[in-house]
Amino acid sequence: MIDLTRRHELEWLAELVGDLDYAVPGIKSILVGALARDLLLHYGDGVAARA
Repeated sequence: MIDLTRRHELEWLAELVGDLDYAVPGIKSILVGALARDLLLHYGDGVAARA
């Protein structure tokens, strides 16, 4: 697991997850797709994502 708690540039994602948790208490969320891939590559392996 990658610890992203100190990544201030991802505050928007933390707010989104917080909003989901508030709207649907007890939900287990998972991030999938291209954003999940980009986060893993960039923060896990140090590979820059391309636009």
